[in-house]
Amino acid sequence: MSPVLAHPVPVVEHLDFEAVYRAHGSAVYRFCLTQLGEPTLAEDAAADVFAAALRAWHRVDHGAGVKLWLFGIARNVVADHYRAVRRRERLQQLLNRGHRASVRPDPERAVELRDDVRRVGAVIATLRRRDQVLLGLRVASDMSHSDVARVMGMSEESVRVAIHRAVKKIRTKLESHDEQ
Repeated sequence: MSPVLAHPVPVVEHLDFEAVYRAHGSAVYRFCLTQLGEPTLAEDAAADVFAAALRAWHRVDHGAGVKLWLFGIARNVVADHYRAVRRRERLQQLLNRGHRASVRPDPERAVELRDDVRRVGAVIATLRRRDQVLLGLRVASDMSHSDVARVMGMSEESVRVAIHRAVKKIRTKLESHDEQ
């Protein structure tokens, strides 16, 4: 039995929203997971994103910008989480738990990969929060620089520069760690 809505959604809008959920649900979840680092928190956040989207569905143009609109909501939901909880979950938690290789490596290689993932996660966790969000949108959510710029309210060039600098910082820190 489905829950009773205070204001039922017309069938046509419901079908449109369902299609949007199917098209973007997993990408929104992955973004939330990269930002929150905990699968259950990410599931809750993704549910909050789509609940907020459904509440505002009648006020939004359902054209090509719907993906960016959803990621704008996702960004706000994640920010709300950090404000409410007043702590930062690290991307390292995601990397420690969520890395799955497509081909099963031998056990020795698996240990090396896990160590590499931990090192990268630890370095990413030292970056500014904004840079972590930029990398999460660009890499984990597979968004274009243009889409990331719209979600973040930045120019595309600023996004490119910020991501380039963040990646450069990661490389520098990893290389200095390797030399030690």
